[in-house]
Amino acid sequence: MSSFDGRTLVLCFDGTTNLYDFDNTNIIKFFDLLRKDDPDRQMVYYQPGIGTYVNPGMWMPIVIQMSKFADQAFAWFLDAHIMGGYKFLMQNWRKGDRICLFGFSRGAYTARCLAGMLHKVGLLPVSNQEQVPFAYGMYRDNSKRGWEQAAGFKKTFSRSVEVEFIGVWDTVSAVGVLWPRHLPFSSANTTIKTFRHALSLDERRARFQPNLWHREADDEAAARRDPEHASLGRHFHPVAVLVDEVRELKTDVQEVWFAGCHSDVGGGSVANTTPHSLSFVTLRWMIEQTIRTQTGILYNPGALRSIGFATTPFIEAHIYTLDKYFYSKGLGINAISKAGKGHPRDATDNVTVAGESDEERQRHDVLSPVHDELKRMPLWWILEVLPMIKAWQNEKGEWHRELHINFGRSRRITSTEEPVLHISVKQRMEAGIGYKPRAKMLKGIQHARWTE
Repeated sequence: MSSFDGRTLVLCFDGTTNLYDFDNTNIIKFFDLLRKDDPDRQMVYYQPGIGTYVNPGMWMPIVIQMSKFADQAFAWFLDAHIMGGYKFLMQNWRKGDRICLFGFSRGAYTARCLAGMLHKVGLLPVSNQEQVPFAYGMYRDNSKRGWEQAAGFKKTFSRSVEVEFIGVWDTVSAVGVLWPRHLPFSSANTTIKTFRHALSLDERRARFQPNLWHREADDEAAARRDPEHASLGRHFHPVAVLVDEVRELKTDVQEVWFAGCHSDVGGGSVANTTPHSLSFVTLRWMIEQTIRTQTGILYNPGALRSIGFATTPFIEAHIYTLDKYFYSKGLGINAISKAGKGHPRDATDNVTVAGESDEERQRHDVLSPVHDELKRMPLWWILEVLPMIKAWQNEKGEWHRELHINFGRSRRITSTEEPVLHISVKQRMEAGIGYKPRAKMLKGIQHARWTE
């Protein structure tokens, strides 16, 4: 079977309290770029963020608002968010389809949890809605008994599936602002073929610590302190071998640091009518990653032009890929440069500046302002003085925890491998605007690597 057989199923999970409004995140901007008119080749799904969901039947305004606050503060409906995506896949996936998951902030965590659920209990056949809560319960159960039960359930009822691509913007480690929740395999699992993560260098808030890809520990004891049990890998339980029957290859992981705070990286910090934003830098990077890794995602070329995505550099190296990805009922490679004129496209609020080249657009995006929520909304400081448990991995994969009061401190880049910074960070530092990344390198990190 060729890499382009089957359909592409694209699921997008928005950040906390985010939904379509006047300051959309990169999730909605990304969703806007997708082809939605050919379900035989691509199906798409969008889910608004934690803090927007209410149970059916909740009609009193005060109950609705209390429900939304509870979801934001305690992630009460995280289960429903994950199962919502799972049900979409259960109803639509068929053999040969590729699954691509995208998310921002706590929506990124939701996407990664969904991948974890698929990894542990598999994907139920169509029209088995009654089984979904039971499957989710087994996914959540991280005991030895829970693992044994999940393995048997997967073998008996489910289909083994692979996640083709996960693309996330600044996953946070605390889902539930006031009372964090952690679920298994939200930070690593071998069901995922490709993992791409855009991270914020300048975010400072205590409840917005980044959730990085967890490296495998040398042994079970070294990994025991992992709050999400994601770095345990093959050392966790022997029954894990039964669960990991889809994929033995190592996940292609790339985590890249970008200039800006949380909503500068994931979008939502400026109004839709603002022509330039740091979030466009990360949006274009993510699109490029989906093309380079040949996910099969179909884009609207006219929409790509509206965000300053230059297709020309890809034409020589990715002709075959482009012909498949920029799909528009007969629109081929030669027509891409003209796609912005007269080509029907989905409605968008993206604003372009007349006469501005892609290069000028990209340069202005790189130099756009950083939006620090601790300055914009001082109420966030309440959480900065509350103690919280902070966990990180050392160079051996061992997990450490400490009781931590943040006080607006910068993030720490804890990877002992060379951190990867996007070239736009260097461009911003050399532009003469006085920019210096806030994030601090963990002691022992000697070098960083630049990437486009």
